[in-house]
Amino acid sequence: MAKRHQQWMTGFGRSYKDAAEKASRFKIFKANAAFIDTFNAGENRSYTLAINEFADLTHEEFLSTRTGAMVGKGSARTSSAFMFWGGIPIPFAATEGINQLTTGDLHIADNDGLSPDSDYIYEATDGSCSPERATSRAGKISGYENVPANDEAALLKAVANQPVSVVIDASGAGFRFHSSGVFTGECGTEMNHAVTVVGYGESSDGIKHWLVKNSWGSGWERMDM
Repeated sequence: MAKRHQQWMTGFGRSYKDAAEKASRFKIFKANAAFIDTFNAGENRSYTLAINEFADLTHEEFLSTRTGAMVGKGSARTSSAFMFWGGIPIPFAATEGINQLTTGDLHIADNDGLSPDSDYIYEATDGSCSPERATSRAGKISGYENVPANDEAALLKAVANQPVSVVIDASGAGFRFHSSGVFTGECGTEMNHAVTVVGYGESSDGIKHWLVKNSWGSGWERMDM
């Protein structure tokens, strides 16, 4: 396990300030790796987990740094089946996944449009916008609509026409380590993570699912070890 941890550190460019921190992070890494190994060894799984860049974080640390969508608790869920991608190229993906961290909403309509990324690079920090950099416009929207709550048929209809911004519960055990397949794990009602639904489908074994573009950046990738 120590060798796996060292390989992971090298692969993801991770370093620690001293031996004490390394020992503490190794303990967390070892627990996460054991959880992933045990899960993948189980039978009848519709998805797999893998060690990724979050492997030396506790569950609480992960949630505090990678979730934080500003919505009320107890929102209704519509489905527990998702197919994710991070930095993996998908034909109809217009952009790479950007790590949004815990920033709030961006109001494109109120700002009279959206600036191109080349002029206003996303920084994943809260605060006031820059009026100077926001003056250029790459595109506008004339308005938006909300999909009715707890209505999968309405969401299906909306997604058939354009991507839809949604909020999901990313608190489930193993969610952050998803690697492949349709995620059918724990799905609660603590709506805390914003993603984009871009399509839907049905797996070869009959699981209907939403195709979701995640927002933890291109670094949300597996590492075989």
